[in-house]
Amino acid sequence: MKRHYGFALLGGFSALVSLALTGCGPRGGATCGDGTCNGDENTATCPQDCATGTCGDGTCGAGENSTTCPVDCGASTCNDGTFDPAVEECEGGALNGETCASLGFNGGGTLACSGTCMFDTSGCLALLPDEIVYQDGLCIDMDVTRGYTPNGCEVDTGCATGPGAIDILEFTLVSENIGTDTLYFGSPNNIAPPYTGLWEPLPASCGNTSGSLQFWDYAIYWLCDSAEPDCASATVHVRDGWKGSFCFIENFGDAPDWTGANASCGMYNCGNMGQQAGCADDYYVGLDCQWVDITGLADGTYTLCAWIDPTNRIVELNDDNNISCKSFTLGATTATCN
Repeated sequence: MKRHYGFALLGGFSALVSLALTGCGPRGGATCGDGTCNGDENTATCPQDCATGTCGDGTCGAGENSTTCPVDCGASTCNDGTFDPAVEECEGGALNGETCASLGFNGGGTLACSGTCMFDTSGCLALLPDEIVYQDGLCIDMDVTRGYTPNGCEVDTGCATGPGAIDILEFTLVSENIGTDTLYFGSPNNIAPPYTGLWEPLPASCGNTSGSLQFWDYAIYWLCDSAEPDCASATVHVRDGWKGSFCFIENFGDAPDWTGANASCGMYNCGNMGQQAGCADDYYVGLDCQWVDITGLADGTYTLCAWIDPTNRIVELNDDNNISCKSFTLGATTATCN
């Protein structure tokens, strides 16, 4: 009897070893319905994990769950009182610890939650300048000068291709700050961050009160033929020009229409450059390079475009409003905006 009992015990032990090696028996912790089609599950034994539904068909089908297909399986019902970070940014008055400042708005304000449980940042403020070209300013003093002889500075900086006489279209550029904060540069010789180094040396022929320094990428100009429907984005120009800034100041106000002086404007000058929100500056006819070379251009109708800060070196609210264009008629001795 003892020998028979021992054999039975050994046989039972061998069976357990065999079960362990073959993988039969318990499933090792996998649970049908956990959202994962495990190795010992299939479409027959666990269709809810292993079958495939069509996400977006309005039915939380087999193989879909609140994570893989929230649109069908209803991960959350917005404004149900429960914040679900998987599909919601906020829930009612609960903002998940976020504020206008944490979302990158430096001007404060009040963050809200929309009816779709997404952040509503309309009440947040960003304190940044926003430079534009006042469109009607291009027509303030538009003129044609035939046989103009460029000075040494204009030749040395490339505004003119040589010292010979040329024909030029002259006009005024009005630069306005319609943003929410001052655009501040400081002294040309000690430009404040983040614009340190923005004013760079000029040739000796360009001596001026700001120490022969210039913001080279201040503005570019171009002309399009009247047949061009969108001169602002055109890549083919009939003429091109550019303007550097010797001195960035403010001397006009009441933006955006540039009508009349604003008593608060005038704080900044060539030794301490800047422009408050609501103030403007003009680059008038007679300044170096404040023109486009039209030598050989036939009389007719054209479009003039001006783009301030074309390389986006100024940090501002909107880089997409820096171009203004005006149609004008070019004559033998005059140019008139249309």
